[in-house]
Amino acid sequence: AEIRRILYCNEGWKEEYGGSLRLYPNTQHLRHPKEAKDVCNNPIDVFPLNGRLIIFDSRLVHSVEKVHGDRLRQALTLWITRPLEGAGVKGETWSVALKKR
Repeated sequence: AEIRRILYCNEGWKEEYGGSLRLYPNTQHLRHPKEAKDVCNNPIDVFPLNGRLIIFDSRLVHSVEKVHGDRLRQALTLWITRPLEGAGVKGETWSVALKKR
């Protein structure tokens, strides 16, 4: 499975600017947002607010909504792919709990 992390870097971004990441829950078996719209009645919109970090399974069908006006939507994206079972790769799993200040 591939896990995607997106850190939004949009100082002063407002929801009315658009540009949200639209996630379609339980759509890992589909390939395109058009297919997902037919089966998913409750997509989740995540606005690219500055400092927001999103972590999700990149097999989920997702899209980026239109940005309104002459604005630049900025994000830092990281993909992490886990080796297949039985691939001979060994490693450790680490978990870190973050606390809000």
